[in-house]
Amino acid sequence: MEQQAFLQTWLFFGLLAEFFGLNESDTGYRLVDAETAQTELDALYRDYVEEENDNGAISKYLTSMPMLRATQAPLLIVSRLRLAGPRILQRIQYLHRCLRFSSFLLNAAIHTPFNPAIKTSIAALGELLSTGFATAANLRRIPDAQVTFSFAWADRFLEDGSDLERHMVAHGWCPSEVAKIRFVHQGLGTRHYLSLLRKGGPPHDHRQCTHEGCGAFQINAATYQPAHAKEGCSCTLTSVDVPEVLRVLKGTPTYPVLRVRITSSSDGSEGVAEMHIEEYTDGLPYVAISHVWADGMGNPTANSLPECQIAKVARLVSDLQTATQKDIIGKDDNTAYRIWIDPLLCPMEPAGKNISLQRISDVYRNAAHVLVLDASLMHYTSAILSPEEILLRIFSSSAWMRRLWTLQEGALAQSLYFQFADKAITPTEPMEALYRKSLSDARYMRIWQDVAIEQVHLRGWFQSLGGESSAFAPLSLVSLQRTLHFRTVSNPADEPLCIATLLGLDQAEVVAVSDAQERMIRVWDMVAAKLGGGVPARILFSSDATLEVPGWRWVPRSLLGASYAKDSTMDVHHRVMRFRPWRDNLANDSGKLENPTTETDKGTIGVPTPWGLRVKMGGFILKSVPLLPGLPLHPWEQVASAHEDMLLLKHTPSGRWLRLMDFYRLEKGRRWTAEERRQYDRQADNLLCRLIDTGRQALLCDRSLQVGNYHTSLMVHLEDGWNRPSDTETTRTLRGRRERMVILDWASPAHAIVAEVLQELACKVAGSEATQQILKTMANATTKEEGKDAINKVKTLMKTVMAGKWKTDAAFVEAVHDTRGPSMQDLMWAELQMRFSHNLVCEDVAETQEWLVD
Repeated sequence: MEQQAFLQTWLFFGLLAEFFGLNESDTGYRLVDAETAQTELDALYRDYVEEENDNGAISKYLTSMPMLRATQAPLLIVSRLRLAGPRILQRIQYLHRCLRFSSFLLNAAIHTPFNPAIKTSIAALGELLSTGFATAANLRRIPDAQVTFSFAWADRFLEDGSDLERHMVAHGWCPSEVAKIRFVHQGLGTRHYLSLLRKGGPPHDHRQCTHEGCGAFQINAATYQPAHAKEGCSCTLTSVDVPEVLRVLKGTPTYPVLRVRITSSSDGSEGVAEMHIEEYTDGLPYVAISHVWADGMGNPTANSLPECQIAKVARLVSDLQTATQKDIIGKDDNTAYRIWIDPLLCPMEPAGKNISLQRISDVYRNAAHVLVLDASLMHYTSAILSPEEILLRIFSSSAWMRRLWTLQEGALAQSLYFQFADKAITPTEPMEALYRKSLSDARYMRIWQDVAIEQVHLRGWFQSLGGESSAFAPLSLVSLQRTLHFRTVSNPADEPLCIATLLGLDQAEVVAVSDAQERMIRVWDMVAAKLGGGVPARILFSSDATLEVPGWRWVPRSLLGASYAKDSTMDVHHRVMRFRPWRDNLANDSGKLENPTTETDKGTIGVPTPWGLRVKMGGFILKSVPLLPGLPLHPWEQVASAHEDMLLLKHTPSGRWLRLMDFYRLEKGRRWTAEERRQYDRQADNLLCRLIDTGRQALLCDRSLQVGNYHTSLMVHLEDGWNRPSDTETTRTLRGRRERMVILDWASPAHAIVAEVLQELACKVAGSEATQQILKTMANATTKEEGKDAINKVKTLMKTVMAGKWKTDAAFVEAVHDTRGPSMQDLMWAELQMRFSHNLVCEDVAETQEWLVD
């Protein structure tokens, strides 16, 4: 409690005092006199603490509402800032340091239990001040001090596994939606606002969903049934003229659109009077419908929909035309908007479907408007929603934002509208309204910034927000991975086609084959060509499932987190990092080298070949060496159980120790129970050690290991004969098959002390009579009982040598306490068998080494 009170006073009231200029500087300089400062400090404690009487119990809580209610508060901050005169830039930089320090303290330096409400109140104030200063600088209300007021105030809010996350899931949110909020929204205010939103529209079952992906909207074609527009409706399915659709697709270079005329009966119900197929020609206005099939407006078996659904779509399109063409009087068949909707105009017949898919980009690019129909949005009346709620429901809560096909449909649209219960709206209007609102209330500026980023990642692929050609259009694998991770698709073969659309690749090349893996190969082959002949070499550093086609087993099978979510160890951060160049001064954000001319530059890319990805990269060759000549690698297998939480390797050139950990075990272990961890260890049976024992393992590292930092590395299985002498003087190309992702780091001094002692004691036991006896006994034993006595002798010897060391080596004991924790005296003997049944050593591989990795 004392720590909380101290930090609350220091960080909350301290930040307020600094920004109002009430504190004395370390040089004795004051912006206001001491008497005024004390008066205002007293007022801070009075005005920013509110009391609440709950049945006689008085509760006090912090609030920053005075900052929002009093328009003079931000003006006072700016006026006090200007009192610094010629020191104003130094003053802004000083306030920036105050915010940076406070953010670091909240997120990284508090390790004891801390009231989350107090922490959030401090973070909320920090974000308010940061956003306010950033806005003032952008609007030139204060000088530009060359600092950025962007801090991670939201890092500890809505954490994985928190009560707040469970609360949101209980109220209809998918776990992957909450994970997406954590990743894409950096604003504390944005996360807090979303945590208060209830999910609208039809309920969905998210019990089988994970943090990586949502399965609630996956379609089962065998059981799917088109839904009616209204509950209880029993109208019949209405089909289009399929032969005419096929004629347009196969006989012309264009695609069909639909002209629909609806009727209204005396009871107000709508019906379809006529449907006509027309060829699209330049200038013919139509609306392309973008929707989520899980809402029931699809049909996987026929080009038909319930009549009520077709009539509803036609009415919504007509309403949109009325709203967007107010200057046009009346509509006839010639001026009425046509309609394109996939369940009616994308044929079931394979050849026609392939043609339709190849022209899908033109369908959404040429449409006068793209209209999004999402049940979770159509549940709400936009007129009664605030602009921030409209935008957050679209970009952070709608099912439409979670599907893969809808991404390209929204990205290609020249004009994008979202249907609400009362009308269709374009995000531009609420975006402008929210920006105006944020100028008078800085809390909303952070929400506006978060939503603007999401809008760019949706609309920036082909269009800038102003409708012009976008600079976002060049191939950007980082943006692609970020955007795709939280989306899902029912048919895996559709993903490569959508990727090709977004990256501007030849769709016909992808559609020409139907197999999902072959399609993905063609996509990555075209990606490499578009990037100048290669892809970011870091793509190898992936623990996700890869393709199974020889030569292409380095290619991720999917960029969608949901595809392999049940056993995936790669979150969105790990996935994005695969496409970031590790030499940032040489490559842009897309991964494309600016001038890949030198040998060093070429090391950042991988070139696809029929035998695998050709890369230049350093690393290590791994070897297993017996403790003593003539001794087997595992002389004490029956003495104690082992688990691979960490392997210790001696770096031969330097004599230093490296730690090696399995990436899968480390990441999955964060959520495993103790029993799940034991079960995995039994099944894995010391997998890494067994691989190294083959004598054909190497580690690929994309950069030199830095002391104190964990580093991901790829373990590869070297092809037979890799260590034979070369017939030439040039460096040999090594070929390897991807094995596993591992974590590598230099052992700390304490870990090194423990490793040296364990190795020393293991060698002592290895040279003993007890070890010779157990080898002879276990070689001839036919039952467990025959070897029990020999096992016990080795175990007793291990305990004896460890106990002796414990009594005589204080530095070792201290190192054990630092690395293993207390109360390890009676357990450390087992680490002799677990860590050092033999020696693991590694030798350097030159950073210019050429590899073929499959």
